Amino acid sequence: MVVSNFQLNSLTVFPIRPDIRDLQSQLVNWRRRLHQYPELGFQEEMTAAFVCQTLTNLGIDYQAGVAKTGIVAIIDSPHPGPVLAIRADMDALPIQEENEVPYRSRHDGIMHACGHDGHTAIALGTAAYLSQHRENFRGTVKLLFQPAEESRSEEHTSELQSHSDLVCR
Repeated sequence: MVVSNFQLNSLTVFPIRPDIRDLQSQLVNWRRRLHQYPELGFQEEMTAAFVCQTLTNLGIDYQAGVAKTGIVAIIDSPHPGPVLAIRADMDALPIQEENEVPYRSRHDGIMHACGHDGHTAIALGTAAYLSQHRENFRGTVKLLFQPAEESRSEEHTSELQSHSDLVCR
């Protein structure tokens, strides 16, 4: 028997906003496109180009080439306020994909086995929503598209840390 203090009636459930729900098919398309072309850490050239093109299409300012292949997108509200950072990993793993789906990895021996394709697609969806609703929040949102999250070398850590000023200002 499972005992829980959780009571469903204690939650306030809100319906998903139509403008967020309308992003679903785009999120699925972005995630599947990213899944087909996985890249290892600091080799995310195609991924970075895709993210940059998507941000450009959305009219969002960004800085590319952060820690080699990373990107920082900046969405300012017209209202002063705090800075919020949202991070999405972009790299894949050196694993052979065995899934038989139309959007399977096209890069032999590399796949998105940790969901970083989903992280990137969700961050792009968040960017799309926020860029269309700047009046509804205060401050600045910085979306950090991080390369090489799976890497643990000192060189990679140093490369990422060298760009912390972009996030913190």
